[in-house]
Amino acid sequence: MRICNSLGNYGYSAFSLSILEYVDISGLSKEQARKLILEREQHFIDTFKPEYNILKYAYSSYGYKHSEESLLKMSQYQIFFFCSEKHLEAIKLGN
Repeated sequence: MRICNSLGNYGYSAFSLSILEYVDISGLSKEQARKLILEREQHFIDTFKPEYNILKYAYSSYGYKHSEESLLKMSQYQIFFFCSEKHLEAIKLGN
């Protein structure tokens, strides 16, 4: 949301998207490739401390606290995404 709001406020020309590094994962196992990519991502998070990156750790929401509004939206999404019509009807009748 912060990025969307800032794009609206400052315009697209105030932002850029750049590839900082290419990581060669050829010859690595899936787990080795994942580990290497996360190490490099963490390096850039630590180096640049990006303003719009809400997470402090690569591929982890550790230490991030969702707002009550966000938690409610996520729980509502999960109910409707993963429940069958029959289950949703039972929930509605229970409420």
